[in-house]
Amino acid sequence: MITHVKKTHERRAVLALGGGGARGLAHFGAVQAVQEGGFAIERIVGVSIGSLAGAMLAIDDSSKRAQQQVITYLASADFEAKQLELFGAQPNSGKASSGLLAWYDQIKSYLWARHLLGRVFRRRSLLSGVVLESVIANLVPDIDIADTPCPLSIVAVDLKSGYPIVLERGSLRRAIAASASIPGIFPPAEWEGMLLCDLGVLDSLPTEVAQGYANDLVIGVDVGPATDRAERCESALHVLLRMDEIGERLLRRYSQQRADILIQPPVGRNPWFDFGHAGQLIAQGLEAGNAAITAWRHQQPVEAVPNESIVPHCDAFDSLTRRC
Repeated sequence: MITHVKKTHERRAVLALGGGGARGLAHFGAVQAVQEGGFAIERIVGVSIGSLAGAMLAIDDSSKRAQQQVITYLASADFEAKQLELFGAQPNSGKASSGLLAWYDQIKSYLWARHLLGRVFRRRSLLSGVVLESVIANLVPDIDIADTPCPLSIVAVDLKSGYPIVLERGSLRRAIAASASIPGIFPPAEWEGMLLCDLGVLDSLPTEVAQGYANDLVIGVDVGPATDRAERCESALHVLLRMDEIGERLLRRYSQQRADILIQPPVGRNPWFDFGHAGQLIAQGLEAGNAAITAWRHQQPVEAVPNESIVPHCDAFDSLTRRC
């Protein structure tokens, strides 16, 4: 578990770990900075890749051990096989397109090569969820969310009701898979009559949910994509994906403002599917975390003391958000 600091004047924090695919490796470095900065971590709230990183960090009290675990797995033959199964080859990050558009070009080639384009119209998802579930199973144990030593909340969205959902009990592996199931790409997860998938493609920084638990500080780790100029919007799907990128960026600006400390590693141009630079991404998270914490400390009154209440401020939840 993540060790709580006992000093009376130590600041307490709820972490909000955002979505961003491979860029989420920066979470491990950012949380290392938070731990080494002496903050007591009360809860971790994660969406998409932030739910997987958050689960690993909620289980192990050493961010460095979690880093080594994920680096070792990403270098394994098993993960290489999963990459090949998903893409047929390591995606080419040198394309002119960026963000979702770059990945659209990659997945389009994948589907054409395998004569799978008809799945767009016949099935709920283009790809099987088995690969995603296998990756998760290699990194976290099959336990209940409520049993993680550090409290953990996993954010997804219910396609049936349209409500954001916060999962706090049930299978940890299944919850992560639900939170990381990219709409249309991986199948949505059946969960107590709901149909859950990744909310991070729209709301990629769960600071609003984190506020509902915070007695002192919310620390947000934003690993969202940079939104570059797009010269190519040549198909209907290009246009739809581009609008998703723009909408995500606008909502992320709003979510950033809800963090007392915002850590933004400079990883926005790393393709979300490129897991080949784990050490660099983790180091960027650590550096950005140290810089954000140092800047925050310089702005604080000397005698600042956190609110000692331990009751979650649940009224801070959006009225549409449901907890399960």
